[in-house]
Amino acid sequence: MKTLELIKLPVLKKRGRPRLSDDEKAKRLEFRKNSQRAKKAWLTRQNKNQAIETPAPKKRGRPRLSDEEKTKRLELRLKNKKPIIAKIPTNAPNVDWRERIGKEIGREIIVESVKISKTKGRKILTLPAEFCILEKKVLAEVSDNFQFVACEMDGGVFARLQKNIKNENLPIAAHHCKIEEIINKAKANEYAHAFLDYCQTLTKHHEDLEKTLKNNIVQRGGTIVITLTTRCGGYFVKNLVKNIPDEAKHKRESLIALNVVVSKYGHGNYFIEKMHLYRDGAPMLLAVIRRIK
Repeated sequence: MKTLELIKLPVLKKRGRPRLSDDEKAKRLEFRKNSQRAKKAWLTRQNKNQAIETPAPKKRGRPRLSDEEKTKRLELRLKNKKPIIAKIPTNAPNVDWRERIGKEIGREIIVESVKISKTKGRKILTLPAEFCILEKKVLAEVSDNFQFVACEMDGGVFARLQKNIKNENLPIAAHHCKIEEIINKAKANEYAHAFLDYCQTLTKHHEDLEKTLKNNIVQRGGTIVITLTTRCGGYFVKNLVKNIPDEAKHKRESLIALNVVVSKYGHGNYFIEKMHLYRDGAPMLLAVIRRIK
């Protein structure tokens, strides 16, 4: 009787992709996770700056203005502002009488006083606004070689000031401190000019002005520009003008007190070159004090 022989059939090949091992699966999963990073790295090697970024969602409301646009709008608002007649006595000493004096004209006066100065130094002490309008005006119209030392106490304003300085690459070294700290540390003839834009009473800041004059921190030929409010003189101003007749000091207490301070602490080295009265929410006084020796 014949025995049956088993016939071995060939194994059929499985269709589709071959099964991957666990290690291969782990490798492919890791590569898939880092595919964006790998593609960016490959593009960088090929010198192709094709960054893969998802578009940022659009913000609702009005678009935020750039710092330059804010500055332009502020300057345009000041330019179109209705002029206010400054009512000052015609016999006031050292006062350049003009019917229409504003903040912008005050800046022009400061720039002109810097132009005619013959100082060797290029360092200016200043109290800037956050947009640095005056400082940029001096750099543009006088010289771009000036270096500014700025002081600001308000934390929010100081942060915006630093941002504007960085964005516009301005030659301004900003300090988060009171200006009196800089004045106390200053050496003789260290600064070419000092812009003390206080916009407050002389009573509050007379010590800073006295030290600036007494220590001669501004060079010969340089200027000290100070802005004060004349709304309320305070006890310091009242004591300086108490021996002056009421008719002579009417509406001129801050002007007379400033003359007294410059004469007393300047020791003949300074004189008030110009005074201008204007309004900026309150009656204001701008004085240009020149060092002559």
